[in-house]
Amino acid sequence: MNHGPDALLPYLNVRRAHGPSWSPDGARLAFVADTSGLDQAWIVNIPTADVPDLMNDRRASLGARALADIPVGEPRQVTHFGERVGVVSWSSGGDQLLVTVDAGGNEHDQLYLVPLGDGADGAVGEPCALTAEPDVIHTFGAWSPDGHSICYSCNRRDRAFFDVWGMDVVSRAARPVFEADATLTALAWSPDGASLVVSRANTNHDVDLFLVPLDNAGQQHDEPRLLTAHDGRGPSGETNYVSPVFSRDGRTLYLLANRGREFLAPAALDLQMTVPGIDGGQDARTPGSADRDVAPSPTGTHAPLRYLTVNQWDAEGGLALSPAGRQLAWAWNEDGLSRLAFYDLDDRRDLPAPALPPGVVEGLTWAPDGRSVAFSFNGTRHNGNIWTASPGADPARQVTHVSRDSVIDVCRMHKYANGTCQWRRCRCQKACRTRQSALHWLAAYGFRG
Repeated sequence: MNHGPDALLPYLNVRRAHGPSWSPDGARLAFVADTSGLDQAWIVNIPTADVPDLMNDRRASLGARALADIPVGEPRQVTHFGERVGVVSWSSGGDQLLVTVDAGGNEHDQLYLVPLGDGADGAVGEPCALTAEPDVIHTFGAWSPDGHSICYSCNRRDRAFFDVWGMDVVSRAARPVFEADATLTALAWSPDGASLVVSRANTNHDVDLFLVPLDNAGQQHDEPRLLTAHDGRGPSGETNYVSPVFSRDGRTLYLLANRGREFLAPAALDLQMTVPGIDGGQDARTPGSADRDVAPSPTGTHAPLRYLTVNQWDAEGGLALSPAGRQLAWAWNEDGLSRLAFYDLDDRRDLPAPALPPGVVEGLTWAPDGRSVAFSFNGTRHNGNIWTASPGADPARQVTHVSRDSVIDVCRMHKYANGTCQWRRCRCQKACRTRQSALHWLAAYGFRG
């Protein structure tokens, strides 16, 4: 049995896929994978009954179970940067991808557009840089509903603070939307494109949300409205608001929150009105119960908050709203393992969800036809891959199959003595170098005796 440094290589270099983003027609999924040795953007075709060339005239009669038996297409790599891709997001028009790329793992992400040709095998154009400021960190937020603009946050004005910016991707004109000496993050665009939801991090565990009105040019035209005024002093007062998403009419913000309770749970924030704070700012209901209002804090006004359903576990995996605006999806963290959850907003009830192997769900996103969600999944027996699942009894489906084999399977240590590691040159030398320091330590200290 091999007890030397070589034995650790497969574990230090397990491949993964993550961060799914649907094409507007639902026929393809973009995602990030390190199959080639470095995280890049990939695309895979997804079988669906609405894709015209799927199975000729039989496609309309295919149900979910039949579709589950149809193999997905072979994933295709669409970026070949010499640096790591962090995020991929499909434009509303479907003809381009937004990707973020850093340099040498420094997390100073820059924003790029990747033009895509028509069809599953369409040509991929040369990436076009939207930002070129290596000393500035850019965090992508969202596409505008019309696909003409993006929002993001960056520390261009002051390296200590992050402001929210908007950019017209056609003219490349960029302008600040919301500036403050704080860490601001652009999260969601309203359905009519008239406002943004922005978070402000007060501490690592305390967040506020703002509604930022925009004019026709995408600039702030009125003062941002604080939606979540609360007293965040002390552990009991800290409140988190995660994954906000607008209802189709723009009147409600669905999110994960832990206001007045210990764990995150799906909730609805009414944007049409605010309620004056009352003494104590605590729950005006039995703790842990769902579908009741939560009173605001005495420090200002808080948009009325109503929990949809609660649990003794934290909600995770993000909160996703179906395109029709009738169903929500998230996951419960039950003893460290994710359990999918679906909720019917019309009937105000939980929906059945397929069971998953032991593992963790991240990045839930609904398909454009509203039949299923895609998400990243990894577990004790499953390396990171993209899966899909639908409400009901049909099993979840793994749609990418990134190998669990080490990406540097041709790499070998050919000398190991006195804590010194020497590497052969190989096709993925960069990937090797990023792990050399860890293996050096293990070689020197971890395998003695």
